[in-house]
Amino acid sequence: MGNRTLGVYHFRTELLARIYHLYELLYTPHINKLGLWKTSEHYYFYKENIYYQMQIEEELYHNLPTN
Repeated sequence: MGNRTLGVYHFRTELLARIYHLYELLYTPHINKLGLWKTSEHYYFYKENIYYQMQIEEELYHNLPTN
């Protein structure tokens, strides 16, 4: 999404949350399987900056280092 589109999206989301009290916005880190980071080559470029790793059901997961 472009910056303008993203701004409209956030404005609309926060407005609906305030009006209807349906939900509260929650921001979480981007976590994906290690294979995805290797496929996109982010892992090789940022591997010194990756500070969190977890294993779930024998799969390794890493946070998005550029966030």
